[in-house]
Amino acid sequence: MELTLHVTVATDVGCEREHNEDAAALAGTVIQHDHGDPQTWNLTVEQPLRIVVCDGMGGHLGGETASQIAACELSKPGDDVAADIQRVSDDLNRLGQARPELRGLGTTAVVVEVRPDGTASIFHVGDSRAYLADPELSALTVDDRVAANLPVLTQALGPMDKPLDVHCYDLDLLAGQRLLLCSDGLVDVVSDTDIECLLEGDDASTRLVTAALKGGAPDNVTVAVIDVVTSPKRRLSPAEVSL
Repeated sequence: MELTLHVTVATDVGCEREHNEDAAALAGTVIQHDHGDPQTWNLTVEQPLRIVVCDGMGGHLGGETASQIAACELSKPGDDVAADIQRVSDDLNRLGQARPELRGLGTTAVVVEVRPDGTASIFHVGDSRAYLADPELSALTVDDRVAANLPVLTQALGPMDKPLDVHCYDLDLLAGQRLLLCSDGLVDVVSDTDIECLLEGDDASTRLVTAALKGGAPDNVTVAVIDVVTSPKRRLSPAEVSL
C-alpha cells in the first residue's frame, strides 16, 4: 500500500496586520500572500517530503523575508531536518547582521517530514504548532514561550546566535488521520475544542482561517491540513493492542 496524502494550505494576513509575515511551503513551493484561496495537492509519497509553516518576526520586511527563506529552504529534500533548521537559523542571523534593514529578523518553524514507508517526524522551534486528529485532537508540539499566555518566545530561527533546541516527535501515519500545522495566529484566537470541530469536513482549512478572522485575527493566520488517504502502516485491532 502506498502512502498517499491530500494537502491543503491556506494563509491570510488577518484583520489588523498590513502584511503577511507567515509563510508555508511544500517541497520548495512557497505560499505567502495577504488573501487567497487555499492551495491543494494530491500526493503519492515516493521519497521523503517536507511540509512547513513559519511565522516571521522583525518587522514587515524582516518577518516576511525570514519566513519565506525558512519555509522554502526547510521544505526542500535533505538528510537531517534538525541540522537544516540550525543551518537556516545561522544563515538568517548572518543576513540580519549584514543588512541593517533586516536586523532582528527571525521566524518560528514547524516541519513535518513524511516518508514512503508511512512514518513521519514533526520538528519545531517557536510557537507554531502541529496537531493530530485521529479522530480526537492531540497536540504534538509544546510552545517555546516564557509562559503559556505570553507570546514571548524562548527561541526562534535567526535572532539567537547559539545552538537551537530543535524538538522532534515521531509517529506512524495511518489512513484516516489528519495532521494540522499552524501559526499562532490560529491558536491564539481559536480554542483547541473549536479546532477539533472545525477540522472535520472537506473544507477544514477554510473553516479554520474563517474562524480566526471572525475572532478578530490580530495576527497573520496560516494552516496546512494534511490528510492521510492510504498508508503502508496498518492500524492495529483492539486484540493486537492488548497483547
